[in-house]
Amino acid sequence: MSFIGNYAGSRGGALAVAANGGGIGSPEITHSLFTANQTGGAGSALAFRADQDMGVSGQFHPRIAHSTFDGNTAPGGGAVFAEAIPSQANGSVEVAYSTLVGNTSNPAFGSIFHGTVTATFSHSILWGDGVTDRLIWAGGGPLGPLAGNVVQGGCTMVSGACDAATIETADPQPGPLQDNRGPTWTRVPTGASALRKFTCGPGLTDQRGAARPTGGDACDTGAVQTMDAAPAVPPRVSTTGNEVGQITVGWDAPPGAVDYEVVDVTGGAPVPVCRTAGRECVLPGLGAGETRHLEVRVFNEHGASAPVAVSGTSASASGPAQPAAVPTLSPWALALLVLGVFALQRFSNKRKQL
Repeated sequence: MSFIGNYAGSRGGALAVAANGGGIGSPEITHSLFTANQTGGAGSALAFRADQDMGVSGQFHPRIAHSTFDGNTAPGGGAVFAEAIPSQANGSVEVAYSTLVGNTSNPAFGSIFHGTVTATFSHSILWGDGVTDRLIWAGGGPLGPLAGNVVQGGCTMVSGACDAATIETADPQPGPLQDNRGPTWTRVPTGASALRKFTCGPGLTDQRGAARPTGGDACDTGAVQTMDAAPAVPPRVSTTGNEVGQITVGWDAPPGAVDYEVVDVTGGAPVPVCRTAGRECVLPGLGAGETRHLEVRVFNEHGASAPVAVSGTSASASGPAQPAAVPTLSPWALALLVLGVFALQRFSNKRKQL
């Protein structure tokens, strides 16, 4: 999901979450882009706040993962603002596998301000944010270990507990915000070797939906898992047969895949059918027994695989023959018919008596 060019007068340029009087505001925000959002107060992209109502405190514990914050602007309070009143026990914010680049706050807190709440960062990039003071401002709340994160300026840009020996400070050289495949725009770091530092668990995907590798130190810090080369062709491409009015083409994912394009080449010139990060594509609107010739390509930030040709044919009929409808009578019509038969029978009996 993309949040682009939104504005709020007070807090949360793109999204604000308030939890009061026992309320809980704990969204999980993943695989998203926040860019060019603004606010007149704090939290140019996101703002979380918990307060008391009638002596009962609200709380929030959001998790932000596999997302990019780029070019968001606030007078004070960073791209992400989180504050709980009166107790830090009411709030926490977690940022994981994310990239915060080029956000502006004047004079401080370019990336995140977490006042009186616990903030935790893991495997994230905080770089190039336009501030004169800190990228991370604790504001009285605990700050979790920053080991494994890439922070421009290291501990000098952090307000709170910070172990300089564990923070990565090598420039990740974030590329421009652009279409690097996938459903949302991203920044692909060109200094990727400085980011490949840890082991991913199974089933993780980057912001684009691309699978992160498991085993060894092959997983990248930040929102994007960089690929080493253009992807290979899918190990399997096939179509499902005998579908009424459509053809479905499916495939297995090869290494390095981000998304896929399917084109129809039946008429010679390619006609786009779909672009998807999924594993299948449906070509609808076909007549009975219609054959189409398709090509499937795999893409990542380095380019495309060779095309894989596949053909499919829709069902030859619109479906099994349906039995003829049996005429039915409404209850009123049936009652009139019975009365008519009864009256006719009485008339016939009287004539016999005569």
